[in-house]
Amino acid sequence: MIDSATRSFISTFIDGWDRKSRFYCAKEPFYSTFILDFKRLYPQFKFLLMIRDARGSMNSLLNRIHYWNSSDLARNVKEWNDFTTESVNGCNRVGPKHCKVVIYEHLVLNKSHVLRNIMNFLNIEWSDEMMHHQKYYGTRISKQKGGWSNDQIKRPIYTDSINVWAKNLTKAQVNVINKHATILSALGYDPNAMNSFNSHPIDFKCISSTKNDTHSFEC
Repeated sequence: MIDSATRSFISTFIDGWDRKSRFYCAKEPFYSTFILDFKRLYPQFKFLLMIRDARGSMNSLLNRIHYWNSSDLARNVKEWNDFTTESVNGCNRVGPKHCKVVIYEHLVLNKSHVLRNIMNFLNIEWSDEMMHHQKYYGTRISKQKGGWSNDQIKRPIYTDSINVWAKNLTKAQVNVINKHATILSALGYDPNAMNSFNSHPIDFKCISSTKNDTHSFEC
């Protein structure tokens, strides 16, 4: 009964979206903490878990999200680490048919290969038009209002922000992030890399380990 009521509640939001669309996508990082619930409510659901270098994430969050406490970097990193670990564990528990990890740096630097893998996962036929999604914004692609990064949909996939953290963060700040973002190495990132262009190898197969669980997944 509770699950039925929850599905009905979610449907009220979906009903307000563009009825002409073939696919509906929701871009909300905190949904990843409810992966197991979505699997129960919608057995056919597909979830893309985007993971970014913690140093890039911290730089972005501290500069854009007002409710993050910029004066306590260590606390912020620990929260990011716990959130990312929980999300990865949830992704692995529902299995590769329902959840796929996407490394942000891979998508930006090798978008054709990564996008083709994503479409294969989603069972959507590939089209070269996907490489230039911004051309179809406002016509074949629409978005809901709100969301601090939604306007980025209007732009092509870009590399502008991939390495901003290396310029903005001090060495001391990077050291704090590396100390508390313990999942970085498990996800294949090199904590000693001084930029995101070489912090994560393109052909890396992610192996993530925690004290209580060991799991692997394709990036």
